[in-house]
Amino acid sequence: DELGEDVATTARTLGQTMRADTTLTAVNLSKFSDLMTAFNDFLFALTVTDPAAIAKARTYAQSFETVFDPEEPSPYIDLGNFANLVTNFADDPDVADALATLQKAYRATILAETHGPERSGASGLSLFFPTPDLLTAVGYADSELAYTAYAPRFVGVSLWDEFLRFHYLNQDFDPEAVDLSLLDPRTGPKANLTDYAIPLLTDEDEITAPGIDTELTMTPLEISEDEIAADDTLLLATQIAGENVGYIYIEVNRYDEENDIYLLEDLDYVASDVSAEIDGVIYPQWTADDLADFLYEWEPTVYTLQSGDDETVALFMPEVYGKGQRDTDYVVHGIYTLANSGAERYALMHFDGDLNFKSIFGFQDLDGTGAPHQITPRQGD
Repeated sequence: DELGEDVATTARTLGQTMRADTTLTAVNLSKFSDLMTAFNDFLFALTVTDPAAIAKARTYAQSFETVFDPEEPSPYIDLGNFANLVTNFADDPDVADALATLQKAYRATILAETHGPERSGASGLSLFFPTPDLLTAVGYADSELAYTAYAPRFVGVSLWDEFLRFHYLNQDFDPEAVDLSLLDPRTGPKANLTDYAIPLLTDEDEITAPGIDTELTMTPLEISEDEIAADDTLLLATQIAGENVGYIYIEVNRYDEENDIYLLEDLDYVASDVSAEIDGVIYPQWTADDLADFLYEWEPTVYTLQSGDDETVALFMPEVYGKGQRDTDYVVHGIYTLANSGAERYALMHFDGDLNFKSIFGFQDLDGTGAPHQITPRQGD
């Protein structure tokens, strides 16, 4: 088989490609009860933490493939990396103490863990931490995919569902509201989980976005030139004010006068001069001076994809933040057609910072939902 035109794929190179973003964990289930106790204590310690620190950690934590809308942030994040990030941002000794206990239980629970270089922040266990929009989609009784109905045992043994309500609804919770007997290998499998499948949300609940500063402002962009040639650059200047600035993007649109619409041509992260790193996960560190005198040199670039015969303009969307463009991962959304059957799949084509092809993941449904699976391209696809 061939990977694209005239690029031979050996079993070794295919294996290396598939391993790049793969994770594998062996868990000692007999230690899981102790892990849940430490995890619950950690969550309760976070209740006195600035919610902005929690939101920031959720944004930057190592993420994994999602079964939901691929254009939205993945709700699946690494538990260990999130805990390290939020402890770093919170700068609270009580949270740090709770983290130390959690890490001890973590080490006892994880028998072995391995991950590819594209999942450098993976530590063995993941957590479902949805954005406000996704919480709305999975939080009600009539939700097509109701979170509590899908994971009632975890809801019963952990404070995670209570913590989500605390974080998004500002609802206090009882730190003893768990039942670790659900993990007992003798009685747990027979337990009635109905009470733990109660929806997270009611019709009266109003979800907020903790940590979002409503006073965040940006002055109108100033540009150095009104016109630019293909091989030139221009400077963009603005002033940004507010707290908790995370990722900054450059978005380029072209006006289609005939159809009176704007076409998105390019989207990328703007890298901060100084980046931070925890567990191999890189995130920007903006200073007040950076934001008060924000300058960006823009070069007009439009990217294309070609099969060898055909070429088309494509939007390479940034997926994983790096210290610079070469360290950033990109993804192209599209429809993948299988040559042997003509079947179509919503698919994500992944590239590294040099725009070298890495992998393709397809979804069962054309709307991008459902479990993703890796596609091995064949000639004619």
